[in-house]
Amino acid sequence: MAEPAYLIGAYGRSLATWGAPDMVDAPTGVAIWEHDHDGLVYAVPARTVDDAVADFVIAQDTVRMRRGIPLTVLHDWSACVGYTPSARARLTRHLLGNAQAYERVAIAVQPAGRLLSLGVQLAASSMKLAGVSLRLYPRLEVALRALHLHRLGG
Repeated sequence: MAEPAYLIGAYGRSLATWGAPDMVDAPTGVAIWEHDHDGLVYAVPARTVDDAVADFVIAQDTVRMRRGIPLTVLHDWSACVGYTPSARARLTRHLLGNAQAYERVAIAVQPAGRLLSLGVQLAASSMKLAGVSLRLYPRLEVALRALHLHRLGG
């Protein structure tokens, strides 16, 4: 039996202990887990972060924003191969337009993915100017420890 896509790649070993995700978006393969700090961990499989991924992330964040509790969101992009300019613009507009809804946003990106990492670093700089905390981590397990995230109910 083949491993599910969300367990393949850099994030698989760290999130395997969290059990099955709360949701997997069939068209994009993005898996999400709810954690104990009112937010989500997104695991993006080996693909480009494109408009479909951005739309899914924005929709899921928006549902949780309605609770009125600031979100902590961690994106695991360690298996990603890049992201499109339109996805970057959509995600940036969403974060800037909803800055008050986020307590913390973090992205785990493998240092080997230099272009992706550089793009995320540039986005983090612009977010900081707007008052949005966006941190970059070299590995998912480092981000999980630094953010003290634990599986909801786990």
